[in-house]
Amino acid sequence: MLILILIFLIWPSSGQNLGYEFKDGFCQRNGRVGYNPNWLGECGMKTHSLFNQDHFGSDKKLNGINLTSSSFYRVLFNGVSLNHASLRESKIRDSQFINMQAPFMDLRGVKMQGAQWKDSNLQHWYATGARLRKSSFINCDLKNANFWGSSLQQSDFSGSDLRGANLESTFLLFTRFDGAKVNAQTRLPFSKEEAIKRGMVYQ
Repeated sequence: MLILILIFLIWPSSGQNLGYEFKDGFCQRNGRVGYNPNWLGECGMKTHSLFNQDHFGSDKKLNGINLTSSSFYRVLFNGVSLNHASLRESKIRDSQFINMQAPFMDLRGVKMQGAQWKDSNLQHWYATGARLRKSSFINCDLKNANFWGSSLQQSDFSGSDLRGANLESTFLLFTRFDGAKVNAQTRLPFSKEEAIKRGMVYQ
């Protein structure tokens, strides 16, 4: 009983901001890497969370937040900053992401269905093994994103920038690339001729 009381006293209560801030690509405080436990904010740690029809505006900065294995249903993110955030192994359904600043996100193994990304900075995404279905990335900056081994079904990358991106070993089914920008560094699962036939533009 005494041990349980001691654990309760030293264990962080919900929603604590311990002062960890996103700086130089890491969540840190006085040079020490860490997270703010159960905190829905910058450098927060809220894994396995459920978001249902929530709305996050441009006043919300979620840089470095860890939302691994969380679920998002009909959530709207508009102008939110998610730099270096982790949504690894999360499920995203029927949600919108508009004017996002979300480079360097960890989306390994994420499952998206009906997700809409538009006019967003998604550079250097780490989305290997992702499962995307009926999702769109319209006019998004996906330079150097890594989708290796992902399944991209009935999805739309029209007008997006895929220069330097890795789409090797991806499974594509009815996926559109009309006007998507690519270059010699873009790694595709098909030939340059096929890329042009699919509407990709080499730059």
